[in-house]
This record gives sequence, structure tokens and C-alpha cells, in this order.
Amino acid sequence: MNREVILPAPGDGGDRVTVGLGRNRVILQSFDEKSLAVLKENAPAIMRNLLVDEDDQKKKGSFAALLDAARALDAEIGPSGYLAWPWNVGAAHRANKFFFIYTIDKEWHFVLFTFFGIDGMITNRCDTYLDFIGRTAPGNPSTLLKLYE
Repeated sequence: MNREVILPAPGDGGDRVTVGLGRNRVILQSFDEKSLAVLKENAPAIMRNLLVDEDDQKKKGSFAALLDAARALDAEIGPSGYLAWPWNVGAAHRANKFFFIYTIDKEWHFVLFTFFGIDGMITNRCDTYLDFIGRTAPGNPSTLLKLYE
């Protein structure tokens, strides 16, 4: 699998998390396959991620069928935590797909799923994740958001 290396931004001493410095600065995610098909047609260079859960797996019949759907959309796979078993991570990697799990909010989740070999996490708790990787935010969220008003 061709994986990108994310390097610090120019002038960044590497003391903060940087996102989107590689080829895929944006990842479009959706539970809706039709939306991802439209995105594939209109924005083929932008990475797409098919979000799936246990109900989707039941409807399709297997995790392999979910991977087939992602492959048809030229999308990565983004399962809920309940589908993030090591055998599903391995199947996604063998299918040359990135595995972005959602929604992971507790430190023990970060530890477990990192051990399972996932490629990325979607979280509501960036502060907890920063603590997990031993980094701090460059400021409080209110101050940072004012920079973009």
C-alpha cells in the first residue's frame, strides 16, 4: 500500500499535530454510497471514505461486501468501532484500503485500535487524543477559532 508520510509544516518544530500536508489534504466521508459516487465523478482526486456500521454489514451480508462497495467507489473504508476487529483491518489492508475508524473517544480505544493496526481515527475528543500521543494544542479552541473569523 502506498502510504504517505506526513511531515511537519515549514517552520514547525514538530511539537504540534499537523494535518493535511500530504496529497490528501481533505477526506470526504459519507454513509451514502450515492454521495460518494457523485464525489468520485466530480472530485476524483479527493480521497473518499465510506462510513459503515453494523447495520450496513448486515444489509450487505459481510465485511468483504462492504470492502467491495468501497472498491467500486474508489473509496477507503471507515467502519464504526464495533467493526474494527483485527481481521477486518487486515482484510481492508489486503484490499489496499485505508481503515479510518469512527467515533473513538477514550484513551483505551486509542490504545486498542492502534494495536489493531488502523490507519486513522475520527474522534470527538481531540484533547484526549493529543494527551495520548504526548502533545498539546497550540492554544485553547476559542483562541484558535478566532484566527479564522
